[in-house]
Amino acid sequence: MRFLLLLHCLALLVPGAENPLEIVRRAVARDQDNLQRVKDYTFEYRVEKRKLNPDGEVASRESKTFDVLILGGEPYERLIQKDDRPLDAEEEKEAQEKLERTLRKLREETPAQKAKRLAKAEKERREGQELLREVPNAFRFDLVGEDRVDGRAVWVIRAEPRPDYQPRVRQANILKKLRGTVWVDKNEYQVVRVDAEPVDTISFGLFLARLGKGSRVEFRQTRVHSELWLPEEVQVKVDGRMALVRKLNQEILITFRNYRKFQSDSRLVSAAELPR
Repeated sequence: MRFLLLLHCLALLVPGAENPLEIVRRAVARDQDNLQRVKDYTFEYRVEKRKLNPDGEVASRESKTFDVLILGGEPYERLIQKDDRPLDAEEEKEAQEKLERTLRKLREETPAQKAKRLAKAEKERREGQELLREVPNAFRFDLVGEDRVDGRAVWVIRAEPRPDYQPRVRQANILKKLRGTVWVDKNEYQVVRVDAEPVDTISFGLFLARLGKGSRVEFRQTRVHSELWLPEEVQVKVDGRMALVRKLNQEILITFRNYRKFQSDSRLVSAAELPR
């Protein structure tokens, strides 16, 4: 009996063993690397918001598409489409002027101001990484099967919140109110898909907004340029309230495309010189 117990404990420590906790830990480590290297990429993303009627049917929809550039060492989002159509003359002028103001501000900032701005951005990135590192501790993982996603073999892992979990960072409190399923690529230990839902009401902004149990988040990643995995699609079904009064019932679909490797250049140019 002791020998069998020892073998079981060793299996939990062996990288690559089909132990769901070990799989998730390795996937989180891969995601940490992805978050670090995504700073070298520009891309486009489209946000579509659909308002639903009480029957769940789409009552209205609107969308915006942004091109994400790297300016002054940080991402800058430039609006390029509304409702899948090019901007009209007035909208294009407004987007251009906003870009010129940003470039002018960056050109005029002092070295101290630049250092402070980049330090703040780096702090936000570290907080995101800290939240990700909390995931293996926050859930109980069960390997429920294997599947294929986009032709790739994956593990299917169920995640339930641990009742004894104590967050080490403030932003990780939200993990105690989530459950979900994770699909992890068997060859590269990359997260291919996540399907999550709240197990309890989640409040944001001093209780100005609440996300209810009927909400749902689906997240997909894809392999980019054969070197890292980045977001492909995020779909959110919101069932909640705004300001504790107004009922929210909508869907949000975010799609990512056209990832390009960013060529670093410290020279700040005019908006006319930037590539579309």
